[in-house]
Amino acid sequence: MTTKKIRTPQPYSLMKGILGQRCWSVTFAYGGELHLHFGKRIPSRIRGQNRGSWILATCGTSWVINTPHGEIVSKNHTEDKLADQIKVLERRTVSNMGFDPFTGHLWLSFDDGYAFHLTPSAEDDKCDVPYWEIFTPDNMLIAVGPRDQWSYTRSDVVPRQGSRSTSRKRSVAARRKRSKAG
Repeated sequence: MTTKKIRTPQPYSLMKGILGQRCWSVTFAYGGELHLHFGKRIPSRIRGQNRGSWILATCGTSWVINTPHGEIVSKNHTEDKLADQIKVLERRTVSNMGFDPFTGHLWLSFDDGYAFHLTPSAEDDKCDVPYWEIFTPDNMLIAVGPRDQWSYTRSDVVPRQGSRSTSRKRSVAARRKRSKAG
């Protein structure tokens, strides 16, 4: 086994800034992605809407929210059924987090005994789409998965014509397929 030096910090160190941030919005986005907005509210390009300075997007991977009253599970449930339940994370502050670089498993602990677990499965590896993404306040994107892959790229740069646009269309289709399967 060879070891290579990576100049970019590992995903965990890149996302440590989410610790202590308050989650102020939990919503479903296009394709059934769950979005958690943290930190400062920033006006979005859509008039009258805000986005978080930190955004966690699930990319169709299954997740569980643990509450003192039980679990809220994404698998085999529709957005309509879960829309009100996911709001339990709003107004809660991230107190701890963990990340397994080999499996892509991510967990966030919140105050008052709440937690969010995102657990990729072998089924998620069939789609060439990240398990989850975090948009950071400095316009960077951390994308984790599939398998042990991850990337750290600019989130505010428009891809060149023909480069990522085609793969982005495939990515959206794969996310829809994954979220419908799970």
